[in-house]
Amino acid sequence: MNKLVKTENEHLHPSGGLVIPYEVADGIAVAIMKDHLSYLKEELRLHLEEGHYLHPEDLANSQNKYIPALETLIGYFGG
Repeated sequence: MNKLVKTENEHLHPSGGLVIPYEVADGIAVAIMKDHLSYLKEELRLHLEEGHYLHPEDLANSQNKYIPALETLIGYFGG
């Protein structure tokens, strides 16, 4: 059988879920993490430079936990 031509259900896992290559899954994960990192940095910039309100707990978590963690994970996944 030619592997370039998929049968009707070849893209489905026996559980019924969709099967995608690991490279695609990694790409999706990195894209989501980059997008969220960008959002957090912009939210932080707006707060620090333009005085937009940011809940103190969100400020602390973004600066001390989320942004450093996302940068580490993105680096690990090769983003």
